[in-house]
Amino acid sequence: MNEKIKKLIGSNMDIDFSNKNWGDSVCPWNAADGTDGHKCAVKNTSICKYFCGIQYLDSVLCSYPYKNVSVLEKNDIDRDTRKNDILREENANAVLNKAKKFIHRYARPLDLARWQYHFENGTRDAVLDVLKEYQNEDGGFGHGLEADCFNPNSSPIQTWAATEILREIGFADNTHPIVKGILQYLSSGLHFDVERHQWLNTVPSNNDYPHAIWWTYKEGDVEFKYNPTAYLSGFFIRYGDRTSEFYDTAVKIAREAYQFWIYSMPYAEQHVTACFIRLYEYCSQAGVKIADMDVFRQKLANQVRYELCSAADKWETDYVCMPSNFVETKNSIFYNDNTDLVAKECAHIKTHQLEDGSFPVMWQWWTDYKEFETSKIWWKSDFCIKNLRFLREFGR
Repeated sequence: MNEKIKKLIGSNMDIDFSNKNWGDSVCPWNAADGTDGHKCAVKNTSICKYFCGIQYLDSVLCSYPYKNVSVLEKNDIDRDTRKNDILREENANAVLNKAKKFIHRYARPLDLARWQYHFENGTRDAVLDVLKEYQNEDGGFGHGLEADCFNPNSSPIQTWAATEILREIGFADNTHPIVKGILQYLSSGLHFDVERHQWLNTVPSNNDYPHAIWWTYKEGDVEFKYNPTAYLSGFFIRYGDRTSEFYDTAVKIAREAYQFWIYSMPYAEQHVTACFIRLYEYCSQAGVKIADMDVFRQKLANQVRYELCSAADKWETDYVCMPSNFVETKNSIFYNDNTDLVAKECAHIKTHQLEDGSFPVMWQWWTDYKEFETSKIWWKSDFCIKNLRFLREFGR
């Protein structure tokens, strides 16, 4: 650096691309996720994991999709606290090391690809290459993608699981064969109850394969609480062709779902709440108003506060709702209301990692199927990914 230039440490500022009068650049992370929630820097709160600095006059140096600590040289980091961050990212953290060993020893190929994408500079394409193997000719997903049901046939729940992985890796290309197949499946009428205007929560063929008791299909006793219908209608609104015949149907389903939800809350159904969170997010990203979106947002915040279990001792023994079920980043609309619980969960994750590097599965299948032992391994891999992402995001 020129000796006439001083380096002043400790600046505290907001940096984003919200003012188009200063340039036409777009945050690539926002573009990939279809959102405007990611910021280069948020005053008093956070610095983006892809932010690499500012070049005069006002150009942001961005390493997306590669984490900044994986591409910056140590001499590019201005002080020891950041160098310590690099050490943690380079597997100095014992929790990360143990989880990595578990993943590399026991994870199925899909979860290994997910782990490598998030923690080892892996690629989206690697995840997509494995994910597509779970997709059937009808465009839906099966083959035990959701690990509590080994049914190889397509189902709405298994297809929901695929869309969550796409979202996790920030994949938003609606021209890709995987996404086009999902849209085809959703608009085909398969596993869709015309009378109730919802996709089935369970499907008949589940009963022919090992599964948890809650995925058993019982004719005439099908649960309809818009799980996963609220989610899947939002996905179609976000990624579907607005000129297609089914698009208006998806919007109608979403509006019906919202009316059900607004008159049913509060309730203790974390999976249903998660579906409505995604419905809100997808509609917001698509610019489609299925209701007063400000009211929708506030009602979601109220519902999340209602559902979160604040008794940390129950996290050790019961299947309860924890912050990570709803709060994924510091940009989450639920983060500021639940910062203390987020901190508690970070501590809980670090103190409840099992000796093999995994994390406990807090449920049983309540059936005689021995395949639950395999399912547990798959879930533990999923927990390794989600818990380590949670720790990394919240700087604990």
